[in-house]
Amino acid sequence: MAILDVGWGHGTIDFNGQVYKFKSTAAGIGGWGGQKISATGKVYNLKDIADFPGAYGEVRGGAAVGKGAGYWYVRNGKGVEMVIKPHAEGLALSLGASGISVEMVDEK
Repeated sequence: MAILDVGWGHGTIDFNGQVYKFKSTAAGIGGWGGQKISATGKVYNLKDIADFPGAYGEVRGGAAVGKGAGYWYVRNGKGVEMVIKPHAEGLALSLGASGISVEMVDEK
C-alpha cells in the first residue's frame, strides 16, 4: 500500500519510503467543478512504481457533491487501485468522474 496526495495537476506518492512526484488529470467529470480541488488516498496492488502511471478507470462509486463527501475507486490496466478522497473549497465534484490519468514527473 502507498499513500497518495494529489491536487488535480500534480501530486506525490510515498512508495517504499521514497516520495515520487506525478502529474494528474481527471477526465469525464459530469456536473460542477470546484474552485480548488485536492485529494488524498491510498494505493493498493502496487508492486513497482513503474506500474503507477497510466489511465485509471472508475471501479465503483464516484465523487459526491458537497465539501468532503464521497470517494473515487479507480484501477489501471496493471491492477493498481486507488481509493481517493477529494477535498474541495467551493463546489465539490459531482457524480460522474470516469477516469484519472497519471504521469510521473522527471526530477532531473
